[in-house]
Amino acid sequence: MAKFWTDKTLLPYQKHNFKVQLELFHIAGFNQSKAAIQSNAAIAKSSIHRPFIPSYFIKSVDLPKFSTSIENNAGNFAPNSNIEAEAGDFEDLTITFHVVDNIAELIPSIFYAYYLQFNANGQAPLPFIQKKSKLGAKFNTEFVKNSSIIVTLLNNNNPVEIKYANVLPISYDIGALDYGDSGLIEATMTFSYNVRQASTRTGVSGTR
Repeated sequence: MAKFWTDKTLLPYQKHNFKVQLELFHIAGFNQSKAAIQSNAAIAKSSIHRPFIPSYFIKSVDLPKFSTSIENNAGNFAPNSNIEAEAGDFEDLTITFHVVDNIAELIPSIFYAYYLQFNANGQAPLPFIQKKSKLGAKFNTEFVKNSSIIVTLLNNNNPVEIKYANVLPISYDIGALDYGDSGLIEATMTFSYNVRQASTRTGVSGTR
């Protein structure tokens, strides 16, 4: 155990030492307030672009997690018990942003882009704004399949890259204001990802 604290080749990963690369889509020039008023407005596919979000705009990000459900008909853990563990397919990943520059406008433009369904003319109605459907809004499969979040844990010896593939934004929160609080505003965005499509590899370059 003492070697852990004295051997310079054994460097623990620290929570603050990471980089995040977001490979997402957004609606360029999106104005949520204007869209809510002009609810019949269509979004052109040509307005979909990759946003650039510097890594230092991000305060925190989740690391992979996995959970299972247990079905135990016997009520105990005896060897002959009928116990089954069912693997979950999807987990949630939350990113917390510092509200700087255009983040407050960019986050909604990312969220809505993933629920656009384009017609043959490359036009799509804005989801969640027009008359609500009992079936909800369908997500854009093309965008999801080409989206990922890459987290790199940094140290001098062995950086680790964790990649979440096929991510889908499912909620966002721009934060709250308070006259009695002088702290920084933070926004969050939560994504759903398939746990079978999250991968980890070591020895990658720490710069992006």
